[in-house]
Amino acid sequence: MAVTSVAGVPRRSVARSVLCGGWVALLALAGCSKTSSSAATGTWNDFDPESGKVSIRMPGEPKPILAGELKDINAARGWFVESGPVTYRLSYRELSPSSKVVDQDQIEGNFDDFREMLPIVENVKKLKEKKPLSVAKVSGRELDVVTKDGKSQRIQICISGGRFYRADITGPEDAINNVDGEMFFNSFTVGR
Repeated sequence: MAVTSVAGVPRRSVARSVLCGGWVALLALAGCSKTSSSAATGTWNDFDPESGKVSIRMPGEPKPILAGELKDINAARGWFVESGPVTYRLSYRELSPSSKVVDQDQIEGNFDDFREMLPIVENVKKLKEKKPLSVAKVSGRELDVVTKDGKSQRIQICISGGRFYRADITGPEDAINNVDGEMFFNSFTVGR
């Protein structure tokens, strides 16, 4: 006589459970899970180039951006990491004494100026609406951009301690709006 159940569960249900579990494991190993193509499985480093003034997590060891290669023509310093088709960047510039912000209206004015200059200075095809945000309790803004070569870009900007900070990710849309993108932006902090 053939066994028709295991511990009271019909044999067909046990076989399906084992088969489904096997498929889930196989898909995860094959790279079909949400995070498998993620740089999060690699080494992420806390990057603090200014001793507490700004920090962010990046997938790998950041390299300095040479002054002539900075997209933001006013950026004083910048760093980047390339991870597959995605580029992670952090940069900042000192605000001039005359443009140092005193109140929220001035901060918002700086953000508006940046947004309006972006298509002129950079390779922008489409600039999506602004989204206000808070970077370590400092007022900021996030912009979504499509570049002329079809790449997506998320940019977060904020002002703190007399500096205009910018963190951005550039690459395919699904690669910048995934677990890695969230890890990158959620780790972005600035001192006061």
